[in-house]
Amino acid sequence: MGHTVAALLVAHHNLPLFCQTGRVLRWMTAGESHGPALVAVLDGLPSGVDITTAVVAGELARRRLGYGRGARMGFETDEVELTGGTRHGRTMGGPVAIRVANAEWAKWRAVMSADPVDADLLAGQARNAPLTRPRPGHADLAGMQKHDLDDIRPILERASARETAARVALGAVAKAFLAQALGVRIVSHVVAIGAVAAPEGSPPGPADADRIDASPVRCRDAAASAAMVAHIDAVRAAGDTLGGIVEVLAYGLPPGLGSHTQWDRRLDARLAGALTSIQAIKAVEFGDGADLARRTGSAAQDEIIRADGAIARRANHSGGVEGGMSTGAVLRARAAMKPISTVPRALATIDTATGADAVAINQRSDVCAVPAAAVVAEAMVALVLAEAALEKFGGDSVAETRRNAEGYLARLAERGLSVPAIAATAAAIDTIVEPATTAQPTSTVATTAQPTSTSTVATTAAAPSAPRAARPAIDIVHNASIAARPGPAGERAAHSAPRGAPAGEPPAFVGGLAEPVHAQPAPGAGHPATAPAPAFMPPRVAPPREDQPREDQPRGGEPHESRPLVAPPRVVLIGLPGSGKTTVGRRVATLLDIPFADSDDLIARRAGRAVTEIFAADGEEAFRALEADVVSDALTSFGGVLALGGGAVMDPGTRRALGESGVPVMLLRAGLPTLVARVGDGHSRPLLAGDPGRRMAELAAVREPVYRQIVAHTVDTERRSLARVADVIIKLLPVRSRL
Repeated sequence: MGHTVAALLVAHHNLPLFCQTGRVLRWMTAGESHGPALVAVLDGLPSGVDITTAVVAGELARRRLGYGRGARMGFETDEVELTGGTRHGRTMGGPVAIRVANAEWAKWRAVMSADPVDADLLAGQARNAPLTRPRPGHADLAGMQKHDLDDIRPILERASARETAARVALGAVAKAFLAQALGVRIVSHVVAIGAVAAPEGSPPGPADADRIDASPVRCRDAAASAAMVAHIDAVRAAGDTLGGIVEVLAYGLPPGLGSHTQWDRRLDARLAGALTSIQAIKAVEFGDGADLARRTGSAAQDEIIRADGAIARRANHSGGVEGGMSTGAVLRARAAMKPISTVPRALATIDTATGADAVAINQRSDVCAVPAAAVVAEAMVALVLAEAALEKFGGDSVAETRRNAEGYLARLAERGLSVPAIAATAAAIDTIVEPATTAQPTSTVATTAQPTSTSTVATTAAAPSAPRAARPAIDIVHNASIAARPGPAGERAAHSAPRGAPAGEPPAFVGGLAEPVHAQPAPGAGHPATAPAPAFMPPRVAPPREDQPREDQPRGGEPHESRPLVAPPRVVLIGLPGSGKTTVGRRVATLLDIPFADSDDLIARRAGRAVTEIFAADGEEAFRALEADVVSDALTSFGGVLALGGGAVMDPGTRRALGESGVPVMLLRAGLPTLVARVGDGHSRPLLAGDPGRRMAELAAVREPVYRQIVAHTVDTERRSLARVADVIIKLLPVRSRL
């Protein structure tokens, strides 16, 4: 009877028996390296996930970059087409199908034709010559033996790492789901290339993503990055190849994903299998990995303690996985990639056609693909985590998955079993759905994308240069509540879905919200304000759309008199100059029919002078004292939307008053180059005078840690309409703040 049931299950799902356990999410790729296209299918994804062609194309652009790549990366475009499962930028609940076209297909049309081709035509194609000298380290020989082939071509076409483009495309969808359902953020970086390793230190967070991608080798340490580039150059000159080590980190995972009950349900086992499935990956470890084997037991475990009412760990030696399940700590997985097997310096092999000794074929190849492997590893981790999340929480829509997860986290809180990264998070993501222009790498990547020092960053950032349009822009939020928050009828985008995220947040993106405000820095929640835009992207600043604010719009304004101003503010907005505090605040206040005020305007009204005049005549210290008094009064008597100067929260008394008021503090953020472009020469902003780019970077670096401590939510204003940003903010507000 058991065999009969198993057979029926296999027949029904068309899957091997060993895949039946927990396969709520399935993925598959098809296509050859030089075929017309790669095809990828993701089945089982809930409806309501925001994903667009531009987001997928952006992830594929990240995969193509990296120092040491071969010639193909210079002209590959990875033209993406979403052919099923999405409508108007959202998943519909059916299988998501993605097609990634091959830019070289015209050259290979006859050789790789799916249908029979005239023998005379093929005879004139040099590319059609049989390949009979298998490369050591590749799938060539074993594949010929397995499939009874006399030509390597059918094996190398499918075994090629080109196939990972399809995985990265699927990974983009999985990452969007994880972010929108659970607030999970995934980041990767290169730990070592060959013998050159980056110094050990605290692992990078989502805030470091742009800086990592800006490195030509995806290493966040500038000195190590330069040394890796030099190492690649030396090995290239010697006619050889290099491997290395990459690390993938997932932030915001709830505890309990995976299972201890079966070998194939253990989260670390599944992740290890997914990572070793990447071409040339030969080893995987979690947390401190192999180093744990050299320690005593007392030094190797993650001791459990109480911290601020939640359960915490003294360390994360295990990499966020214990007993096959996530612990709620940051997931850390490392993968070791061997050197590429196609070596310019010919390796010994045999000619299978003659049996004679020979040298291996030398297909066009990379010297080092480790940076790209990190991006592929991100995708595989995202797919496994998305599957594990759906096993745990289920849901036919992303909203249902999120509700189930919120219920689970609420139950943990009831039992006193919350973990710090989860206890204070939840709600709201709004993935960018406007198309983005993805620039292609050029021949200057190797020299122009070198890491820059902090002092150089400020100079670079002063130009209106855009970070790559290769990443989805996301609203990162920290939130003490995990209740869904519907916005005002008719005004909110119905598909903006709440979700949470851990501290240390978001990367920078280019956008179009312009706001003439006072000169205050604020990289939101870990935003890397000092990170340079990748040098391979052309300068670009997105012009504001019709529904976006302009620099010439009036700022500040008299509070509305429709409501009595004897209550704490409903929401406090902070952010860097140009992030949109005044413009967005006015919109939110209008939608909620409550007053709006800008602290600078309140200061100017009280002093009877403009802020610039106060700075010029009395100095910053006097201005700060006046600001603290004005903000203190507003926190007890202004019942509307209050936009604060970014420097206001540097005052300990102001931070204390904010905490005591219970008012949600939201940080509006955008990429540093975009902000600098928006504020212009900074003549009306005393703290930016002279060199806006350098000054903004310096101020951001000082204030970033303070922002992390007080911000309840961080909302990205890049490439998004004013209405969309206001909608997100309203969704994040507690119900009492919207009434």
